[in-house]
Amino acid sequence: MKLILLVTVMLGLSSCVTPNQDFEPPEPKPDLPPEKPEQRRPTPKSHRQSGPRAQKKAVTHLIRKSKSHLDEGRMDQAIASMERAYRIDYRDPEVSYMMARSLFAKGKENQAEQWALKSLGLWHPSQSHQKRKAWELISQCRLRRGDYKGANQAIEAARNL
Repeated sequence: MKLILLVTVMLGLSSCVTPNQDFEPPEPKPDLPPEKPEQRRPTPKSHRQSGPRAQKKAVTHLIRKSKSHLDEGRMDQAIASMERAYRIDYRDPEVSYMMARSLFAKGKENQAEQWALKSLGLWHPSQSHQKRKAWELISQCRLRRGDYKGANQAIEAARNL
């Protein structure tokens, strides 16, 4: 039954197509010399960017940009810069820390604390100064939320580094 229906539909549709009476096949083109590929100037080495070095450069630029936005009170732009930097290198502890600072400045203490905690796990053990800054930010987040006990624990963790 389905086959009969399919054949009927196909025959019906084929009758809707009318051949183009004015159609003429294209005339053959005379032999032309092969086209030359476009000549492009080589990109200077200073403008070529790829690989880990270029990524680090881009992330560093975005971190500076975020700090500048924070200094100017433009928290949304600072957060946007850090989101972009995070997409480039999610393992950079400075990106996570700056995201935490930006979110804290925006008044999003819970998210800021999570980003600061993430940065703690990314810093090298020898980078105690950066870890201390992250713990201090965590303490400020907890204080702003009214978690005094948690803030004291964060301060103690910073002192023990």
